[in-house]
Amino acid sequence: MNKYFSKKSFGLIEAIAASTIIIIVVSGAVALAAGSMRSSLLDQSYLEAENIAEGIFEKVQEKKSQGKAYFVKSNDSADFFPVQCFDVAYAVENALSCFDQTSQLTKTGLGYKKQDASADNFVSYAGPANPAFGDKFFSYNIAVSAPSGLETSTVYPMDKIVNVKVIIKWNDVGGEKKYYARQYFSDWER
Repeated sequence: MNKYFSKKSFGLIEAIAASTIIIIVVSGAVALAAGSMRSSLLDQSYLEAENIAEGIFEKVQEKKSQGKAYFVKSNDSADFFPVQCFDVAYAVENALSCFDQTSQLTKTGLGYKKQDASADNFVSYAGPANPAFGDKFFSYNIAVSAPSGLETSTVYPMDKIVNVKVIIKWNDVGGEKKYYARQYFSDWER
């Protein structure tokens, strides 16, 4: 009767081996899930930074199309401003031509005040953003310059074409992240 009803039990070594295998498999799955989440959040941050940069470029195009941002000064009206006012450093230094004197907001339509610019000329982004990110999670810097290598060109003069560079930065789990974008704008209509 013993030969039919005998039960074999796990020994201590088999139990430790099985537990070790289970721990390795579960910890691998957890590490894979954590890496996937981190990658997903980083991708979402870069996508939102790209959307912010695109919104800035649309604002430059909008003001240029409205005739508010000029390349060559043609009017002394308070409503008009040089295209260089999109450059945060230039705007802070030339507050009279780049900021509305009553509201103290930039004439560019980007919605910041002179005192909002930090020492490194980054401005906290306060526009519409993904609710997954906190208020002022992103900040940006805009630089307006002549296209690289074309500073003295007669084919592409500075008063007809500019290079607008946007840097979006934010702090993430791995530290500070940056997104870079640039676009050329020209004024050949006039």
